[in-house]
Amino acid sequence: MKGRIATGMVAAWLWVIMPVSASTVVEMSFQDVVDSAELVFEGEVLSVESRQTGPRRIHTIVRFRVLDVIKGDHPGDELELRYLGGEVNGRRMQVTDMEWPEAGESGVYFVESLQRPLVHPLVGWSQGHYRLAADGQGEDRVYTADRQPVAGHAVSDGGLNLMQLGGPPAAVPAGEFKRRVRDLVDGGGPAREAIP
Repeated sequence: MKGRIATGMVAAWLWVIMPVSASTVVEMSFQDVVDSAELVFEGEVLSVESRQTGPRRIHTIVRFRVLDVIKGDHPGDELELRYLGGEVNGRRMQVTDMEWPEAGESGVYFVESLQRPLVHPLVGWSQGHYRLAADGQGEDRVYTADRQPVAGHAVSDGGLNLMQLGGPPAAVPAGEFKRRVRDLVDGGGPAREAIP
């Protein structure tokens, strides 16, 4: 009996601290990110909460206010996306390189599927996650998930590539970014056209 209890405690302890290895995420062209998304929307993160979703599973639930649907259909004003991993009551499930939007964040999100359970709900993980932040004049500008400005980018076969030509780039306005995404959804223009 003592052996079973000790084995159970070791197994529980390993589960709490063991990270889950993630699959390799392939770099995608921006056109492929757009094409692979079932839903693209501008939204604001209302809450981020980790929940126990199975005997050995934890998911982090990110709840969004949907402000503008750019591609696909979503009938409601709110949307929840599930990311594998998180922490509940001292138990932690960690997926390598997993990041989710932060509470209060605004952005443009490229959702791979609303029906299928995925480790990460966004296309290409961070490749489908763009943050919005207001500039000095109050206009929203677009940044990558790791807070790099989307400016002077070219939509190319290798994805969105930073083209820094002297000095730090200014981030593209959100309206211009969304217009370009809509153009790509509608087939308007080659994938290599630059985002101004």
